[in-house]
Amino acid sequence: MGEDMLSRRKRVLLEELLEIVLASVNPSLVRDEVGWELARLIHARKLYTERGYRAVLKAARRCEPEKTEKILRRYRRVGRR
Repeated sequence: MGEDMLSRRKRVLLEELLEIVLASVNPSLVRDEVGWELARLIHARKLYTERGYRAVLKAARRCEPEKTEKILRRYRRVGRR
């Protein structure tokens, strides 16, 4: 069963969110299950799917909620133009 790849815009958003997660000083706030899910998706080359996006978003919201919401607001504003 194939999973749809993300649009270019959503891939860029995913990458920004992933940078937040990887650079966070609060990685312990991300639940182990989410971390393992991300590792599985990366290993299976399925990070750039909707499932991967949701996992990265969940991790970013846990470890850096303010930075995550700032990026999401920026993408919403740009999307309305």
